[in-house]
Amino acid sequence: MDDSPLRSKSLSPPTQLSSPQRDLVRQVLPDIEELRDYNNINRWLDDVQSALMQWDLLEYIDPTAPRPDHDDEDYEQWKQQAKLIFCWLYLHTSPTICEDPIFIRRRPRFPEDLIETVKDIVSRVDLEVSNYLWWSTFQMEPFNYRSFDEFFASYRDSAESAILVGAITPYQAFFILHQHLMNLEEVFEPPYSEYSDTIHSFGMADECPKNMTEETFRMFCEHVEELTRSADHTWQYMGKKRRLV
Repeated sequence: MDDSPLRSKSLSPPTQLSSPQRDLVRQVLPDIEELRDYNNINRWLDDVQSALMQWDLLEYIDPTAPRPDHDDEDYEQWKQQAKLIFCWLYLHTSPTICEDPIFIRRRPRFPEDLIETVKDIVSRVDLEVSNYLWWSTFQMEPFNYRSFDEFFASYRDSAESAILVGAITPYQAFFILHQHLMNLEEVFEPPYSEYSDTIHSFGMADECPKNMTEETFRMFCEHVEELTRSADHTWQYMGKKRRLV
C-alpha cells in the first residue's frame, strides 16, 4: 500500500472540506457519476470498485477486511487513506442521500459503512416503483434489443435494481435469465446447453433458492459475459425465426 496516492493525506470531515481539499480528493481519485438513487447505484458501485482496484484499495470498501488496531504502527496511514476514500465517496453521493435521516442517524465513518448506508437508503422505494421493476424484469423480451449483449446488459441492470429493492429474489433473477439463455443457446459456441452445467462449478447448485445471494447472481452474470459467442449466429434471423414459431 506504500504506492497508494492517498498516503499521508490529511482531511477534514467531508461536510467541512475546503475547495482546495475537494480538489485534492479529485486529484488522487477520478471523478465518477454521482449516486442519485436506485437507478444508478449499480453503475456507481462498479465505478467505485474500478477506481479503487487500480490502486489495490478494494479492502477499504470490503466489510470483511480486517482493520488495523489503534496501536498498530500502520493505523494512522490506514485511517488517513480511509478518510480520503470516504470523502471521495461522499463527494460523489447526492446531497439528498447524505441528508437522509438514515444517513444522519448512522453517521457512517468509514468507506464500507457509507456504502452499506446508501444502499439501504436507495432501496426504499414505493409500491409503484417496486411493481415497475418487477414487471420490467419478468417481461423483458430479448429480441426487442439490437443484440444479445445489449439485452444482457439491460437485463442485468434491471434485475440488480429489482433485487436491491426487494422486488424479486436473486434466485428469481437467475432463473429468468437461465431460461432466456436456454432459448438463445445458438448465441454461444458451443451451444449454451453445454455450458449450463458449469453453474455447478461455483457452487450455485448447492444454494437453496431462498438462500441464493445477490453475489451468486452477480457471479453467474460474470460467467455469462465470459462465454464464447458464436461467429455463425445472426441475431436478427434468430428473432425472426422465434416470432414465426
